[in-house]
Amino acid sequence: MEVVSVDEFRKVIESLDCRYFVEVRTKFALHWLWETGCRIGELWNASIRDIDLKEKKWYVPKSKNNTARYVPITEILMNELKIYLKVRESTNPKTDKLIVNNQGTHLN
Repeated sequence: MEVVSVDEFRKVIESLDCRYFVEVRTKFALHWLWETGCRIGELWNASIRDIDLKEKKWYVPKSKNNTARYVPITEILMNELKIYLKVRESTNPKTDKLIVNNQGTHLN
């Protein structure tokens, strides 16, 4: 199994051109996966209502072992989340899923 180093992660993040929706979403998703250690399916199934901005935590209703859990949201991730949510709103979202495409529907 290959492990990504912090330097490699930073290089990928820095290579993204955040003038474009897809790259803002990609940057956010990579940060989310890196900071929380969640599985891709958990992120793709996440809903806006699962995130408590005040308490800085994310509720995962169903994890790998079919149990619910709370995941803390770091300051770095909170900043990325705020940026992404602002860009997400520009798509006029038609779903409460966190990850959307540029038409505002759930990314498949």
